[in-house]
Amino acid sequence: MEKTEQLKKVWEDNFGEEYTKRKLEVHETEGNLRDTFWKELVQMVPDASTYLEIGCNAGMNLISLHNASTDIKLTGLEPNDFAFNTAVSESEGKFNVIKGNVFDFDANADLVFTCTVLIHIAPDDLKAAMEEIYKASNKYVLAMEYYWPEFKEIEYRGLKNILWKQDFGAFWLKNFDLEIMETGYLDARDGFDRVTWWLFKKK
Repeated sequence: MEKTEQLKKVWEDNFGEEYTKRKLEVHETEGNLRDTFWKELVQMVPDASTYLEIGCNAGMNLISLHNASTDIKLTGLEPNDFAFNTAVSESEGKFNVIKGNVFDFDANADLVFTCTVLIHIAPDDLKAAMEEIYKASNKYVLAMEYYWPEFKEIEYRGLKNILWKQDFGAFWLKNFDLEIMETGYLDARDGFDRVTWWLFKKK
C-alpha cells in the first residue's frame, strides 16, 4: 500500500523532525523511567525473542528494552530521516533500525508494537495500517496509545487532522483474531505520556 498524504506531509517532514528534537530533550529522564515497564513486559512474553517497533523515533523504547534483556533481537522502523539517523546513532549495536513506514516495510518479529503511533494515523487508513502490523507479528501485538471511550479528534500543536484517540484495544479485538493478555496505564511517573497499553496474543 502506498504511504498516505497525511504521513508524507506531517511525519516525514519538518514536523516529525521537531517532534524528535522535543523527545531528545527528555530522552535520558524518560528513558530511565521506562525501563521498569519494559522489564515487566519482557517477563510477560518469555517466548518472544524478537521485537519490532513501528515508529521507533529516536529509539528510546528500544534502549530500555535492551536494558531489560540483551537476549532479545530488537528492530525499529522509522519514516522520518532525522529520527532515523538519530536512532541509528543511539543504537550503538543494541538494536537495528530500518527506514520505512507502517505501509511499506519488510520485517517481522515475535512481538510487534506501537507507542503513540496509531493515534496519528488517519482514520480511513487505520485498519490498513493495523493489518500490516498484524501480518508482521509472529505471536504478539502490543499497542500503547491514547485511550478514549469514543472516537475523538484532538487538535495537536495547532494542527487538525493529525491526532485521534479512541478505544484501540476494542478496535484490535473487533477486527483481528487476537486475545487480550493484559492491559494497563502509564503516565509521566513511568516515563510515558498518559498511554493505555494492550498486550494481545494471536490465536
